Amino acid sequence: MNVDTRILSERRPAHPRIAESWGHCRVVCILVERGPGIPVCLFNPSAPGRPVIVVHGLQSHSGWFAQACRYIAERGHPVYAFDRMGSGLSCHHGGDLRHHADLAREIAKVIDFATSGSLDRRVHLLAHCYGAIPAALFASRHQDMIRSLVLASPAIYTNIYLGIRDRLSIMRSLLAGGTAQIPIPYPIELLTDQLDYLEFIRSDTLALRSLTSRFLLHVMLARLWLTLGMCILRIPVLVALAGRDRLAAIERPRHSFEGSQEVAFGYRYMGRPCTSWSSAQIGMHS
Repeated sequence: MNVDTRILSERRPAHPRIAESWGHCRVVCILVERGPGIPVCLFNPSAPGRPVIVVHGLQSHSGWFAQACRYIAERGHPVYAFDRMGSGLSCHHGGDLRHHADLAREIAKVIDFATSGSLDRRVHLLAHCYGAIPAALFASRHQDMIRSLVLASPAIYTNIYLGIRDRLSIMRSLLAGGTAQIPIPYPIELLTDQLDYLEFIRSDTLALRSLTSRFLLHVMLARLWLTLGMCILRIPVLVALAGRDRLAAIERPRHSFEGSQEVAFGYRYMGRPCTSWSSAQIGMHS
């Protein structure tokens, strides 16, 4: 696989704790046959453990997760956090998506890069918020490539509801080609209640502020596929839920995986486990 190994940008985040962790990664670009390359943040790529692929959320990019990536990397796993097309350092048209299959191809490319030269091509796939949707769909269709799937605060179900005016605006845009930009349909205050991180998000020039209407359409279609129980997984799955998440509907994700075999759910509130239940033991050690 062709990889541009030049450092693309210093892009040091403005938040001091995120910036400190960011200093432990380097950014490369995976070159693809057509279209812009895929920016990937590498944390401890020579570590002996199984690779961990990180899929970020709707508005974010890989830089938001530098602390988590560093934490995992320091425990012996190489971490590959990539910027989805149209997000972060990606040169793709900002906030646009023609089809969720495009995201599946990006995940596959990153996995190929992470496992190049390895006999065991399976990885741990870690996804946050909206990223849980393409990650779960990919895992259900390529289970031979995934050792385990971790969904953190998955936005398969949300507490966000579009009003009539917003829906009409999206429909008009779709009739005109679907490339018109629609503002992100929730206030950023739902993302965190920590003031320093909230200010970081407000000032982050790489964070998305709007999406194309066809992106929103494909989000709704993919979410429908998951909520209808069409995602059957036969790999270990951990669903990690925040106890007071105001964006993701924390009581409903289990319905998306009722036909799956090895699914564990865990709730945390203010950093402490408050409720947990599981249908099977889950092994994340290898």
